[in-house]
Amino acid sequence: MNRTMKNNWPQIFMPVQNKTDPGSVPSRSVPYRFIKGPLPLDWMAACGRLPGRALHVGLCLWYLHGLRKEVSVVCSYRVLAEFGVKRHAAYRALKALEQAGLISVIRGPGKSPRVTLLQVRPDSHLYVNRNPV
Repeated sequence: MNRTMKNNWPQIFMPVQNKTDPGSVPSRSVPYRFIKGPLPLDWMAACGRLPGRALHVGLCLWYLHGLRKEVSVVCSYRVLAEFGVKRHAAYRALKALEQAGLISVIRGPGKSPRVTLLQVRPDSHLYVNRNPV
Protein backbone atom coordinates (compact mmCIF):
# COMPACT_ATOMS: atom_id res chain seq x y z
CA MET A 1 0.00 0.00 0.00
CA ASN A 2 1.48 3.34 -0.92
CA ARG A 3 1.82 6.23 1.49
CA THR A 4 -0.73 8.54 -0.21
CA MET A 5 -3.49 5.94 -0.02
CA LYS A 6 -2.83 5.31 3.67
CA ASN A 7 -3.05 9.02 4.50
CA ASN A 8 -6.46 9.36 2.80
CA TRP A 9 -8.14 6.76 5.03
CA PRO A 10 -10.61 7.97 7.65
CA GLN A 11 -9.20 8.19 11.16
CA ILE A 12 -11.20 5.16 12.37
CA PHE A 13 -9.19 2.88 10.07
CA MET A 14 -5.75 4.06 11.17
CA PRO A 15 -3.83 1.55 13.31
CA VAL A 16 -3.47 2.41 16.97
CA GLN A 17 0.12 2.71 18.10
CA ASN A 18 1.73 3.63 21.37
CA LYS A 19 3.53 6.98 21.09
CA THR A 20 6.67 5.69 22.84
CA ASP A 21 7.24 2.50 20.84
CA PRO A 22 5.64 2.16 17.36
CA GLY A 23 5.72 -1.66 17.51
CA SER A 24 4.22 -2.07 20.97
CA VAL A 25 0.75 -3.30 21.88
CA PRO A 26 -1.66 -0.41 22.59
CA SER A 27 -2.16 0.29 26.27
CA ARG A 28 -5.43 1.27 27.94
CA SER A 29 -4.32 4.90 27.95
CA VAL A 30 -4.36 4.94 24.12
CA PRO A 31 -8.00 5.41 23.10
CA TYR A 32 -9.42 3.26 20.34
CA ARG A 33 -12.95 2.36 19.42
CA PHE A 34 -14.55 -1.05 19.06
CA ILE A 35 -17.98 -2.67 18.87
CA LYS A 36 -18.77 -4.25 22.22
CA GLY A 37 -19.97 -7.82 21.98
CA PRO A 38 -21.46 -10.25 22.03
CA LEU A 39 -23.25 -9.48 18.78
CA PRO A 40 -26.25 -11.74 18.09
CA LEU A 41 -25.37 -13.75 15.00
CA ASP A 42 -28.99 -14.26 13.94
CA TRP A 43 -29.56 -10.48 14.09
CA MET A 44 -26.42 -9.80 12.04
CA ALA A 45 -27.26 -12.52 9.51
CA ALA A 46 -30.75 -11.09 9.03
CA CYS A 47 -29.29 -7.60 8.74
CA GLY A 48 -26.75 -8.77 6.16
CA ARG A 49 -29.52 -10.13 3.92
CA LEU A 50 -31.14 -6.70 3.68
CA PRO A 51 -30.35 -4.37 0.77
CA GLY A 52 -28.11 -1.31 0.71
CA ARG A 53 -26.33 -0.04 3.79
CA ALA A 54 -28.48 -1.93 6.29
CA LEU A 55 -25.53 -3.91 7.65
CA HIS A 56 -23.48 -0.72 8.07
CA VAL A 57 -26.33 0.94 9.95
CA GLY A 58 -26.85 -2.22 12.02
CA LEU A 59 -23.19 -2.26 13.07
CA CYS A 60 -23.41 1.43 13.92
CA LEU A 61 -26.47 0.78 16.09
CA TRP A 62 -24.68 -1.99 17.98
CA TYR A 63 -21.67 0.31 18.40
CA LEU A 64 -23.93 2.97 19.94
CA HIS A 65 -25.66 0.31 22.07
CA GLY A 66 -22.31 -0.77 23.55
CA LEU A 67 -21.21 2.82 24.02
CA ARG A 68 -24.38 4.03 25.78
CA LYS A 69 -25.29 0.71 27.46
CA GLU A 70 -28.93 1.24 26.45
CA VAL A 71 -31.25 -0.76 24.21
CA SER A 72 -32.68 2.45 22.77
CA VAL A 73 -30.13 4.80 21.16
CA VAL A 74 -30.25 8.05 19.22
CA CYS A 75 -28.98 7.33 15.71
CA SER A 76 -26.82 10.35 14.92
CA TYR A 77 -26.05 10.98 11.25
CA ARG A 78 -22.59 12.20 12.26
CA VAL A 79 -21.77 8.75 13.66
CA LEU A 80 -23.31 7.08 10.60
CA ALA A 81 -21.06 9.20 8.37
CA GLU A 82 -18.06 7.64 10.13
CA PHE A 83 -19.38 4.25 8.98
CA GLY A 84 -19.62 5.52 5.39
CA VAL A 85 -23.40 5.96 5.41
CA LYS A 86 -24.97 9.08 3.93
CA ARG A 87 -28.17 10.57 5.31
CA HIS A 88 -30.59 9.32 2.65
CA ALA A 89 -29.00 5.86 2.62
CA ALA A 90 -29.48 5.82 6.40
CA TYR A 91 -33.19 6.63 5.95
CA ARG A 92 -33.58 3.67 3.59
CA ALA A 93 -31.54 1.33 5.80
CA LEU A 94 -33.51 2.23 8.94
CA LYS A 95 -36.74 1.61 7.04
CA ALA A 96 -35.49 -1.79 5.84
CA LEU A 97 -34.34 -2.77 9.34
CA GLU A 98 -37.68 -1.65 10.77
CA GLN A 99 -39.70 -3.58 8.17
CA ALA A 100 -37.60 -6.67 8.87
CA GLY A 101 -38.51 -6.44 12.56
CA LEU A 102 -34.93 -5.90 13.77
CA ILE A 103 -35.50 -2.41 15.17
CA SER A 104 -38.26 -0.02 16.09
CA VAL A 105 -37.84 3.66 15.28
CA ILE A 106 -39.31 6.81 16.80
CA ARG A 107 -38.95 9.72 14.41
CA GLY A 108 -39.46 13.39 15.22
CA PRO A 109 -39.28 16.52 13.09
CA GLY A 110 -35.80 18.02 13.15
CA LYS A 111 -34.43 15.27 15.42
CA SER A 112 -32.27 12.23 14.90
CA PRO A 113 -34.33 9.04 15.12
CA ARG A 114 -34.42 7.05 18.37
CA VAL A 115 -33.87 3.40 17.57
CA THR A 116 -34.64 0.41 19.78
CA LEU A 117 -32.84 -2.86 19.00
CA LEU A 118 -35.18 -5.86 18.93
CA GLN A 119 -34.36 -9.55 19.33
CA VAL A 120 -34.79 -12.04 16.52
CA ARG A 121 -37.17 -14.66 17.90
CA PRO A 122 -36.73 -18.36 16.98
CA ASP A 123 -40.23 -18.43 15.43
CA SER A 124 -39.38 -15.50 13.14
CA HIS A 125 -38.68 -16.01 9.43
CA LEU A 126 -35.37 -14.17 10.06
CA TYR A 127 -34.10 -16.82 12.46
CA VAL A 128 -31.21 -18.88 11.08
CA ASN A 129 -31.72 -22.57 11.89
CA ARG A 130 -28.22 -23.96 12.45
CA ASN A 131 -29.54 -27.47 13.19
CA PRO A 132 -31.60 -28.55 10.17
CA VAL A 133 -33.70 -31.67 10.64
